[in-house]
Amino acid sequence: DIIRDLLESGRPCRNFETRRYTKDRRLLDVSMAVSRYLDEEGNSAGVLSILRDISEKKLLEDQLLHAHKMEAVGTLAGGISHDFNNILQIISGYVQILLLSSNPSDPDYFKLQAIEKAAQKGSDLTKRLLVFSRKVEAELRPVDLNHTVLQVARLLERTIPKMIQIETSLATNLRVINADPLQLEQIIMNLGVNARDAMPEGGRLLVQTSNVALDETFCRTHVGARVGEYVQLKITDTGLGIKPEFQEHIFEPFFTTKGIGEGSGLGLAMVYGIVKNHGGYINFESMPGKGTSFHIYFPVLAAETDTFVAYERKKDDVLGGNGERILVVDDEPLLLEMVGDLLNRFGYVPIAAESGERAIEILKAETGLIDLVILDLSMPGMGGYRCLKEMLGMKPDLKVIIASGYSANRKVRETLDSGAAGFIAKPYHYNDMLKKIREFLDWQGHVKRGNTAAS
Repeated sequence: DIIRDLLESGRPCRNFETRRYTKDRRLLDVSMAVSRYLDEEGNSAGVLSILRDISEKKLLEDQLLHAHKMEAVGTLAGGISHDFNNILQIISGYVQILLLSSNPSDPDYFKLQAIEKAAQKGSDLTKRLLVFSRKVEAELRPVDLNHTVLQVARLLERTIPKMIQIETSLATNLRVINADPLQLEQIIMNLGVNARDAMPEGGRLLVQTSNVALDETFCRTHVGARVGEYVQLKITDTGLGIKPEFQEHIFEPFFTTKGIGEGSGLGLAMVYGIVKNHGGYINFESMPGKGTSFHIYFPVLAAETDTFVAYERKKDDVLGGNGERILVVDDEPLLLEMVGDLLNRFGYVPIAAESGERAIEILKAETGLIDLVILDLSMPGMGGYRCLKEMLGMKPDLKVIIASGYSANRKVRETLDSGAAGFIAKPYHYNDMLKKIREFLDWQGHVKRGNTAAS
């Protein structure tokens, strides 16, 4: 069609993208430019066709598009998790209140316990989503990856069928990385369990470590990779492999090739989130019927990192209050009611504020009468961070606990550094919240700032 149009109209064609086979039968993406060339008398003498290999360009475009999509999915997952945690807090909070006033002989007692367990499962699900969306800050420290691999390998040996052979090949003099040991274990366990499921008839699972350097050539063809020195974790199985049509989706939340009820589809999404949270890079190779190999790159530790000072908690078994006035700031009305009910039951006087602006008004009117504040970070209008700054400007020694649907991420850490006394992640058990309230009310003198994140 291009040639026919050229011969009929004389119009050249430029930048027409198509695919062509080479002599050795490799399929390439090419950009084609076609034009006529004329003889000395101005008559058409033939057709000039120039093909330019754009395979690398197309690969980078696809990788960049996928990276943008994963970023968008992560943002969506983080927002959904935050909202869902607020809902779970209301459900689990009221169930816990009902359980407080019932006993095992009541006909509905075990039904209430079942609801509480279901809410906890929902909470576990949102935690995994938050890991994928990188809303959970890793507790980084210098780590020997070889040590972690050996620990998890011993655990996998007890959980994976004996017909699957587990092998390790660990580099000597492996460089130290800055990582969260528990999250590293999650990566290896998740990939190990995936490998087990891919080898129902048995096979071989190989875990390798090595020191590698990623150069510009590698990074040009792998979007998201950065030039530098890394420790590579490579996990290979001889299983069924991943079908080509599934490969671009495997890191997406809730994508699974397993049957209904056999998997949440969050295992690889969580692995992806952890790697990104560590400033690393992950890719994989897979051939149906041959197996799959995941390559994970963690930046080498260049210098010692700062560590957070452990908070010295005061042990106190008394969870009840003595009429202390607690300002609860949250834009969710049902949650305000639930927390108010809980605080009332344990001897506190709750004061509800449905926005940051309303909280400031209350504090201005009752500056000396508020003993502690429970503050949500994500609210319309003023928002929790600005509200915190204004409250502490009015009363610098005010004790503020951040209660958020996000886990202790960088934003929460910044809030703690700005003066919040502590943090608790929603959904929380009432007992954990009461302990934290008592802990800060009983603290003598000024509250230590910026080092009390917990969940």
